[in-house]
Amino acid sequence: NENENENSIRYWLSGYASLSKAKLSALVLATTVFGIGMAPLDGFMTLSLATQAGILLGTTIGTGLTICSANSINQLIERNNDSKMNRTKKRWLPSKRISVTHAKVFAATTATTGGLLLYNLVNPLACYLALGNLFLYTSVYTPMKQAQPLNTWVGAIVGAIPPMIGWAAITGGIEPGSLVLAGLLAAWQMPHFMALSYSLKDDYERGGFKMLINIRPDKVKGVILRYSSLMLLLGPLSYLTSITSPYFILTSLVPNGYLFYESLKFYNNPNSKQARNIFFLSLKILPLIMILMVIHKTSSSHHLF
Repeated sequence: NENENENSIRYWLSGYASLSKAKLSALVLATTVFGIGMAPLDGFMTLSLATQAGILLGTTIGTGLTICSANSINQLIERNNDSKMNRTKKRWLPSKRISVTHAKVFAATTATTGGLLLYNLVNPLACYLALGNLFLYTSVYTPMKQAQPLNTWVGAIVGAIPPMIGWAAITGGIEPGSLVLAGLLAAWQMPHFMALSYSLKDDYERGGFKMLINIRPDKVKGVILRYSSLMLLLGPLSYLTSITSPYFILTSLVPNGYLFYESLKFYNNPNSKQARNIFFLSLKILPLIMILMVIHKTSSSHHLF
C-alpha cells in the first residue's frame, strides 16, 4: 500500500520484497532446497544434529540473502530501463519509493551476510557458488541484456547454479548428479523465458533490452522446441548418474512430453496464446518434475524429506 506509514515495518518489508523480486527469489530458493533434497546423504547423516541444522539453515538463509542481493543490484543497474516498462515501472526503485543509496546498502548487507553464513555454517564451495552466481547475474547477464540476445543463455546458467549450491552444501562437491540438476534448470528456463518474452516484445523495446524476440523473432520458436526436446533426456540422464530409479524415465515423460507437444504446436503456429500456454505450463511442470525426482531418488542416497 503506497499510503502506508514510512516508519512501519510492513512498509519497508514491502520495499525489500520489491527490491528482492520476492516471488522470483522464492522460486530460485526452492531449486536450492531441491538440490539439498536430491544430494546423497551418506556423509551428512553422520554429522551431529546441531551441525545438520546449521548446514540446512545456513544454506537456505545464506543462499536466499545472496539471491535478494543479486536481484537488488540488477534493479539498481536497470532502474532507468525499468521506469519505461509497463511490467516494472511500479517497482520501488523506478518509482523512487526507495533511494538508490538505501538499495545499495541493502544489496551489500544481504550479499555479505549471505556469503558469511554459507562460508561459516556450510562450506566454502557453497559460498563460492553463490557469490560467483551473484557476480555472473549482476556483472555479465544484467549488462548483456542491453547489448545482445545471448543474455538469455547466460541467464540460464545463472538459474542452473542454485540446485548445485544445495547439493554442494550436503556433499561438499560437484558431482555428475548435481550437473544433471543444473541441466534441468538450464533447459527448463529456455522455453519458460522465451515464451514469456513473446508477450513482452514491446515492453522490452521500450526498456532498451536486446532480447531474441526483438532482434531475431523468427528464431524463438526453434529455441523453445530445441530446449523442450532436451528436457526429454532428463529421465535417462538421472538414471545413468544414479540419482533416480529407472521409473523416473517413465514418469518424467508425462510432463516433459506434454511440454514438447505444446512447443511443437507453437513451432508450427507461433502465436501469443500458445506462448502463454507454454509459459504457464512451464510454471506447473517444474515443481512437478522436482517432486517426481525426489520421489524416485535412489534408495542408496537416502531421503532428507
